[in-house]
Amino acid sequence: MLHLRLSPESMHTSLIIRAYCGSEVDIWSLGVILYALLTGTLPFDDNNLPSLFQKIREARFFMPLYLSAGAKELIYRMIQANPLNRITIPEIKNHAWYNFNLPFYINIMDNTRSEMETSVEPSLFAAICEVSLGYYE
Repeated sequence: MLHLRLSPESMHTSLIIRAYCGSEVDIWSLGVILYALLTGTLPFDDNNLPSLFQKIREARFFMPLYLSAGAKELIYRMIQANPLNRITIPEIKNHAWYNFNLPFYINIMDNTRSEMETSVEPSLFAAICEVSLGYYE
């Protein structure tokens, strides 16, 4: 059984430097969990802690060849170093891999699909990420 715990290997960059940028961090974490569920391993691993943190900051990880193209694309879009480039919840819900064989009752109960997303004011989010993460361009 795979056990996930709060460890450097499963942490988002902003948590390592003690900042939280909302749902973008949650999407990163879900990407790490999805990767772990599909591969049985965590995406980031290194015996050297500074090297591990560098891999996490750069979102540099190995994608196994046996994963489907859709799964790979979704994981890559979830685990983006720059939170401004990360896939959103509505985009995940409309992604082909997510919707493949999705039971009808889940689809019909989902009242958030294609509706307006609740978000932080873009300029505020950009300022937080610029100060905390140095990502905003």
